[in-house]
Amino acid sequence: MGDTERYVNISLLPVMIHHLRLQLALCLGAVDQETQQDLYQLLSSMVADFNERWGDSTTYSREVVRAARGRQVGIPTYAFWATALDPRTKRRISKILHPEDSVRLWDDLNHAVHHLVLYIKDYEGQLHQEQPQQQDPREDEERVNNHVGFNNNTQFNNNFLADSDDEHESDHEHELTLAEILEGEIRAYRADCGQPLFAAEGKYNNPLDWWRVNHEKFPNLWKMASCILAIPATSAPSERVFSAAANIVNKKRVSLKPETVDLLVFLRGNKDFVKWD
Repeated sequence: MGDTERYVNISLLPVMIHHLRLQLALCLGAVDQETQQDLYQLLSSMVADFNERWGDSTTYSREVVRAARGRQVGIPTYAFWATALDPRTKRRISKILHPEDSVRLWDDLNHAVHHLVLYIKDYEGQLHQEQPQQQDPREDEERVNNHVGFNNNTQFNNNFLADSDDEHESDHEHELTLAEILEGEIRAYRADCGQPLFAAEGKYNNPLDWWRVNHEKFPNLWKMASCILAIPATSAPSERVFSAAANIVNKKRVSLKPETVDLLVFLRGNKDFVKWD
């Protein structure tokens, strides 16, 4: 496991691309085209290749543009969402994107979290229905009493005006919808001071530590953050896993069961976290 796999890095991708673009443009502008032709040509080629891979500017869009061999051009949508859900980089959104793109990003993230929460509730509801539960007779009695409007714990009131105050209070009660809850949660999350990118000793702060402390304050956003921030920025970690599996399953160990291979690969990737004593 390399050092870059010890911290979340997908959220840093838009920030790094933005600053690399600025630095390349700065270097190209500082070169004299007449006296430094070779350097100018080199930098021009680098800028052209960079723009071909990441676009002419740092913009947010849900539309996917494909280049040769199906390669995506520009920064993926989920990378911007990771930047917004990372307490270290969320405030940089307004610095690397135009205001219109920034508003569109937070709106899209709001809709995505909304759909994710509904999906999780629906999935948990299906699991609850599949599990047989023994019905308590007292629950049946309580359900019948509630259905007919009678409660054993209260006495019947003959005054037909007694419920007028309760009806008046219920008119002013308003149960927040999921959309309103998410809007308030995102507003509070954006106003939070977040987390610095680097710790005092110069190491990267781990945003998962921040979420571990604050996930109860933003429970719905945490559902999306736990999914998005787990995405690696490059395919190098997964390629290393395939290489490790190839070294474990060789021609002398072809009889290993799939479950055993999974455990061996897992132990190899997490050996630094195992207390062997």
